[in-house]
Amino acid sequence: MPPAAEPFGATTVGAPPVPTASAGPPGTERSGAAPDAVPVFCPLCGQRLPSGVAFCPGCGTPIS
Repeated sequence: MPPAAEPFGATTVGAPPVPTASAGPPGTERSGAAPDAVPVFCPLCGQRLPSGVAFCPGCGTPIS
C-alpha cells in the first residue's frame, strides 16, 4: 500500500521553511524589488517618482 499523502502545506522533517508573503499593511513594500514593482522613474519623461503614485507628477503618464 502506498504511503498516505501529506495535506497541502505540510512540511517534511528537515525541510527548510517555505517563505511567505509579507503580512504588512497595504502599500508597504519589502526592501527587495519585485518583478512587477512600480518603476522609480517615469518611462516617458524620466522624472523620479514618489512611492505610491498612480500618475507621473511631471507629465501625467499612468504608472502601472
